[in-house]
Amino acid sequence: MLRALVNESLVGAVEDICRAFERTMAEYEEEVSRLKEENSRQQKLLDAILNPQIRLNRTEFSQSAHLKKHMHVHTGEKPFSCSICGKRFSQQCDTGATM
Repeated sequence: MLRALVNESLVGAVEDICRAFERTMAEYEEEVSRLKEENSRQQKLLDAILNPQIRLNRTEFSQSAHLKKHMHVHTGEKPFSCSICGKRFSQQCDTGATM
C-alpha cells in the first residue's frame, strides 16, 4: 500500500513536471518567434541606413537628357562649375548666377 501511494505521488509529480516543461517550451518558442521578427525588422532598418537606395519617383521623361538632369536632384551631383568662382551647380544654366 505504501508503494502504491509513493508510486501515485511520483506519477503526479512527473505529470506536473511535464506540464511545466511544455508551458516553458511554448513560451520559449513564442519568444524565439518574436525575437526573429524583431531581428528582421532591425536588420531592415540597418540595411536602409548602411545601404541607402535611391528610388525614382514615377515621373516619365520624354528624353534621356531630362532624366539625367532630374537625377541630379536625387544624387546631389553638381557636375557644372562657374569658371570665375568655381562654385558647383547641378544645372549648367546656374553657372552664370554668380556674376
